[in-house]
Amino acid sequence: MTTRAAILTGAAVLAVGAASVWLWLGSRPEDQLTPSVAIPPPPTSTETSAVPPAPPIIDPSIPEPASSPAQAEEIVSLAPHLPLSGEMLPWEAAVKHILDSPSGPGVRAQALFGLLPRLPEEALATTTEQATTWLRDRDYAATAAPLIENPTTHGAILSVMFSDLMERPDPVTLPTLLAIARQPSHPFAAAARDNLSLLLGSNHGADWAAWESSIRQRLAGP
Repeated sequence: MTTRAAILTGAAVLAVGAASVWLWLGSRPEDQLTPSVAIPPPPTSTETSAVPPAPPIIDPSIPEPASSPAQAEEIVSLAPHLPLSGEMLPWEAAVKHILDSPSGPGVRAQALFGLLPRLPEEALATTTEQATTWLRDRDYAATAAPLIENPTTHGAILSVMFSDLMERPDPVTLPTLLAIARQPSHPFAAAARDNLSLLLGSNHGADWAAWESSIRQRLAGP
């Protein structure tokens, strides 16, 4: 056999074999041609609901809904009850007792001045104003002078009393101003000296004897 005959014979054998394979594959059912890889079924509704929901998105620009009246009433009921008393404080009762007293103005003024050390700071100015309104000139030296001449007296009291002093007659004003001016530690020492100079028309500086002489002359004048 020649070479060409051998090649043709091999090609014929290959063709017959290929035809046999094609016929065999065509005779198999489709399920045998399907690959054997397992494909999971689609998830059912039960399995889908098992997935946790996404957290809600909170918009800070949207206000929270107001609580109902019942909730508000419940919150208020939880607050402790604080009983309010209409009674006055002891110092308020003492002031009211003096103000309502049937005694004369001079007696009530002395009582208010005596009450000042027991009063809180916020009540000093008002009480002092009332006390000076009732204070008579003849009672000034005994009742008010010791308080206004004391450099340690509270400033709220001194301010009211110094203004009132400048409205008093000279026999009350001048000696009291001199007593204040002679105390360098007194808060109103400089103001007292300036007012003395203004009222007497002279300035003696720290020469207290000269101040006393000027005051005597003024009081002894016509």
